[in-house]
Amino acid sequence: MKKTVLAAAVSIWMVGGACGQQAYVSAALGTSHVNLDCNGTTQCDQNDSGFKLLGGLKMSTNLSLEASYIDFGKARYEYVQGSTTIGGRLDASALTVGGALRYDFIPEFTGVLRLGMAYVTSKVDEPNAAATSHATKPYWGLGAEYAFDKNWKGVASADFTTGKFRGTNGVVRLYSVGAQYGF
Repeated sequence: MKKTVLAAAVSIWMVGGACGQQAYVSAALGTSHVNLDCNGTTQCDQNDSGFKLLGGLKMSTNLSLEASYIDFGKARYEYVQGSTTIGGRLDASALTVGGALRYDFIPEFTGVLRLGMAYVTSKVDEPNAAATSHATKPYWGLGAEYAFDKNWKGVASADFTTGKFRGTNGVVRLYSVGAQYGF
C-alpha cells in the first residue's frame, strides 16, 4: 500500500506538470494527539509534537490534489506487570492522498477542506517487545491559508485519521502552522 500511495503522489505531480497546473509544497509543525487507551496504566501521555510535509497540484481555482506525510508524534505510557514497571511508546505516522477544496473568503484568505485516504503506520515499542501495524483509513482535515504574496502563504491546519493499535482503533490528530510555497 505504501508503494501505491507514493506512486499516486508521483503521478499527480507529473500529470500536473504536463498540464501546466500550479504545484505547491508546504511544511508545518504543531501539537499532536494519539488517542491511546490508558486503562491499566500508571502514567499515560498522549500529547506530543508532530509535523506535516505536503505536496499539491491545483487542478482548478477551488480543487487540488494532494499527497502528504504526517508524523503524529508519540504517546508514552507505563504500566506495572508483577513487580516491574514497564514503559513504552506508540509512534503514529501516515501517508495521505486526497483532494483539497478551497473557498476564498477574501483574495488573501482561503479556507480548505481536505478529504482522502491515509496509510497509517503505528509502532509500539516496549522493552523486549515491539510491534508495527498498518491500516488504510479515511483522512480529513480543515485548514486556512493567508497569501503574503504570489508564491508564499502562511498555513494552519487540523488533520485527522485513525490508527490501529494492538487490534483497536484510535484517533490521531495534528494541529499545525507552517508555510506554503507555490511554483
